[in-house]
Amino acid sequence: MACYKEKVTLGIALAGVVTAVGGTALTSTTPAALLGLVASAAAGAGLALALINLAECLEQNGQPEMARTLREQAQQIDEELDRLRRFAADHGVVIP
Repeated sequence: MACYKEKVTLGIALAGVVTAVGGTALTSTTPAALLGLVASAAAGAGLALALINLAECLEQNGQPEMARTLREQAQQIDEELDRLRRFAADHGVVIP
């Protein structure tokens, strides 16, 4: 199966996003929610990277259209992360 490792890595990254977002949703204080945002941003960055890695593998294995779609998704995640960073900065939290 082509790109098996990249697909598994993407699955792990998706699980990390679900965990981070779910944990943020369960917080009851503002400081805890802001820490949850940091975790969500880290998970989102990992997801974008996993998408890019899978896209590169698919491109090399003759699936350029799927690769393009995944790159577009990674770009959308990066744009959301930029918005999240700005929101956090407005509330005194720096997300690297």
